[in-house]
Amino acid sequence: MNRFWGFGLVLVSGVLIGAQVAMADGFVATGNMPFARSRGTATLLPSGKVLIAGGADINGAPLDSAALYDPATGVFTPSQSHMLTPRADHVAVLLQNGKVLIAGDGNIFAAAIGIPPTKAEIYDPATDQFTATGSMLEERRAPGATLLPDGTVLFVGGSGCCLYSEIFVMPNGLGSTEIYDPTTGVFSPGGHLAAPREHPAIAPLADGTVLVTGGSWNYISQIGSTLILDTHVNDSAETYLYPSGGFHLTNGPMGGARTGHVAVRLQDDSVLVAYAAYDPSNYYLTTLPTNVEDFDAITGLFASATSPPAIDRTLFNQSVLLNNGSVLMAGGVQTNATGTPNVASADLYVPGLHAFVPTNAPMTVARASHTLTKLADGRVLVTGGLDAANNPLASAEIYDPNMITDEIFKNGFDPALLAAANTERQAPRSTCADLQAPIWKPDLGMSHEWYDRASGRICRSSGL
Repeated sequence: MNRFWGFGLVLVSGVLIGAQVAMADGFVATGNMPFARSRGTATLLPSGKVLIAGGADINGAPLDSAALYDPATGVFTPSQSHMLTPRADHVAVLLQNGKVLIAGDGNIFAAAIGIPPTKAEIYDPATDQFTATGSMLEERRAPGATLLPDGTVLFVGGSGCCLYSEIFVMPNGLGSTEIYDPTTGVFSPGGHLAAPREHPAIAPLADGTVLVTGGSWNYISQIGSTLILDTHVNDSAETYLYPSGGFHLTNGPMGGARTGHVAVRLQDDSVLVAYAAYDPSNYYLTTLPTNVEDFDAITGLFASATSPPAIDRTLFNQSVLLNNGSVLMAGGVQTNATGTPNVASADLYVPGLHAFVPTNAPMTVARASHTLTKLADGRVLVTGGLDAANNPLASAEIYDPNMITDEIFKNGFDPALLAAANTERQAPRSTCADLQAPIWKPDLGMSHEWYDRASGRICRSSGL
């Protein structure tokens, strides 16, 4: 069903704005992948095709298979070669030369049992072949990774080996980082984080600075003769300074601890951080804040979402910045879910409105641990993941934001129209200067935070 919002005052998820909007966005099925998989990677190549690499099968075993998706035909074709190493929970980064660096995997116990570190590998689209490159300094599962302006690749945190005790041998968050140089094929130390960070969320900014948020690490405590494995989830954030290097804590923590969340740089160079807040009293199974960050560097003002998404997602959701400046958030594990927690719902976060708008239709199936990849034409490819029964999926689908017919939403958000919005329905705004001691209040049900590059602080809105 299409939504048509008329001229004048328009109701968008309970928020009145002055605009004319007609939306008919949604998801449509495309071809199936050759193999079902979750926890794989999907990388847009210079040709416009998408490389699908690795992932986990129905037994959780890592895969070495790869495939290419052609948006022109909607067909997946198996790669002529396999990866050199089966991988899941790895990362894939498009290099400046058009090749793809693939590194990291779930075999973080290799060094502990005498197995040499896993070599990273390079995919060359010109030959459709994988070749070995240097080895990472440490085995890393699900690290943060991003391309730096000089063509090198920064790897941050992730899970490594090991936390030992008489009864525990567990992976643990890494506080180390490393940098890959594609001209030499060598990984070198990149400096130490302020805290170990398993499942961090990172966002590269326009000047090469990288914001690193959240993540977790394990520790063992003892009560009497009982050993207890526990997890610490970080509320801290820090920046990697480019080109000088080095990590520095932001001047204030985030409003709440979170791990396995997402961080997306918006068109104005602010950073959106969403979902996966952590409640130490009940882990993820409680009503958690929906963490939304949107700092306006031009006005210095902060705005929170005027309406929450229909479903609060915790882990394994995916997000991607669309050409119109909004952020698509799709799938994941639902907060407070009973039965089958993986969801098919999707929302758009609209920075100019500080609001979530549900997509016209959900994904065709529930997905968690899937991939979202923006195609060259602005559409989004969704692949694989785990369905509602936690089985890996071979299916894929396309989200088409071009079906949003109004030019205001399609090509950007008109500041004049936003200024004419019904401000009484907007959430309160505050500057960082007003928030000397940001406090996380889970009982509010929503928290909204912004990374202020000018002050280096994580700021929180004054209310909902």
